[in-house]
Amino acid sequence: MCDMTKTARYLALTAGITNGEKFLYFTDPHYVESKKPEGRIHPAYEHMLDVMGEYFCASHASFALSGGDWLNNTNTREAAILNMKDIDARMQAAFGDAFYLVFGNHDYNYQTWEEEKASVTRSPHWLTLDEINAAWYSDKKYGGRSYYSFAGENTTFYVFNSGIDWGHTVMSELDVEQVGWFLDQLATRDDAHIALAPHMLYIFGTNLNPGTAKLLEIAEVYNARGRISFQDKHYDFSGKTGRVEFLIAGHSHRDEVSTYNGIPCVLTVNNGVSCPSFDLVAVDYDARKICLTRINAAPAEETAALDRIVPLD
Repeated sequence: MCDMTKTARYLALTAGITNGEKFLYFTDPHYVESKKPEGRIHPAYEHMLDVMGEYFCASHASFALSGGDWLNNTNTREAAILNMKDIDARMQAAFGDAFYLVFGNHDYNYQTWEEEKASVTRSPHWLTLDEINAAWYSDKKYGGRSYYSFAGENTTFYVFNSGIDWGHTVMSELDVEQVGWFLDQLATRDDAHIALAPHMLYIFGTNLNPGTAKLLEIAEVYNARGRISFQDKHYDFSGKTGRVEFLIAGHSHRDEVSTYNGIPCVLTVNNGVSCPSFDLVAVDYDARKICLTRINAAPAEETAALDRIVPLD
């Protein structure tokens, strides 16, 4: 099932990179079956993480980043938590400790299938942040919570919990908490290269997630060495030397490259569309570009047509 000629394209791209990042990115796998309270990995996806693990090893990427949304709907609370623990174990088997989990809206387990209405409604088994943190974020690399930062080879990645999509038209308390944390981090650090990794760029269509929109606004001010105030605190970035380089996200189930507030924003299609479907990402700060090599079940020549180059200037 593994066509390593696709990996060869990536290895050729990364051969000369000395100042950048090399990582595997996938998002929105939705591997857990929907409309079944017991919640289990769909048989069609049973070995997909193992397949991605093979590509990961062959690519010599530094880490794997999962963009969120493993669950679907209708799971009980207990089944959802067991699934999350199972997913974490599967990620460890595929990638060792070199992986990071972004929390998706579906991972809250907030949707259930209403047979009479033939639609999803709010679930009584919505997970709390404490349950979420215990299931996925107890490892020290996360600091015990679903938003955190980690160091790549040459980049500090800031990972955010985008919340849910329903009714998310203004910033939530969690958004405010994360924005304050991000500002404090920017104020106390001076990393050369910074990347943002929320689950959502958009809530739906091209309507920006309000929390993500605020992060992009801050990134623009930071890159311009400006000043900003938030929650009665004032931040002055005039003495900084680093740059917020890009944002990478999922949720929209499509490939897209756009720019907001001067920040290149990269969306990757849902993993299950041509399973496994994911990107091997090569960031080259010297050449000022990101190259994304698409890996999926299509023939190599068809997959190559989905490769992308994103300018960083």
